[in-house]
Amino acid sequence: MRRRCWCGGIGDELAPVRIARVLEARIPGSKLVFIEDAAHVIMREQPAALAELVTSYLDGPIEALAEQSAPRKAVPDKRCAHQDDVTITGDYGEIDLDHCNNARLERVRARRVVVRGSKVHIERGNVTEGVIADDSELVITGGDYRGEVALDLNGGTHDVAGADIEGRVAAVRARQKTTVLFSVTRLESPKATRMMHEAASLAPGQEL
Repeated sequence: MRRRCWCGGIGDELAPVRIARVLEARIPGSKLVFIEDAAHVIMREQPAALAELVTSYLDGPIEALAEQSAPRKAVPDKRCAHQDDVTITGDYGEIDLDHCNNARLERVRARRVVVRGSKVHIERGNVTEGVIADDSELVITGGDYRGEVALDLNGGTHDVAGADIEGRVAAVRARQKTTVLFSVTRLESPKATRMMHEAASLAPGQEL
């Protein structure tokens, strides 16, 4: 199957970068490419760059869709403590972030992610045994998050867009009062199976 290739302008204010990444996450097998020095009307702003992108895609080989399962081989854990602006990619067992503001997890595959006192951006992650966030802020864009409790949130405000969240007991659990802004995110658990596109104010102990 040929992957779906589509492009966005890096300076697009009508459909900014995060919106483009949410769409990429929700379209199976898609590949997003950004064009520099372009905004919303790429065909007029950068016609040569767009033509080259389309031509290279049509002339190129058919790419196999990458498998997004968790790593099968033994992988190391990763720890960040009191560091800002850290970017993490690759395969890990447990990722532990302790007071690491503006950390970015980009296309990581991990067994578990534990976040304390941090603001963390997770883009197209694959986590099999849950994300635990204590006194933190999560910005999740795309990806698959699973576990007994997929998102275990101890307070804070979180932004989740274009993700699939599956919990064997609960997709989301709030240990304290927690706010989650959901955008085109699928929840699946014994308590809820639905697409979420709303702001949810969760009481202590509430589960979805």
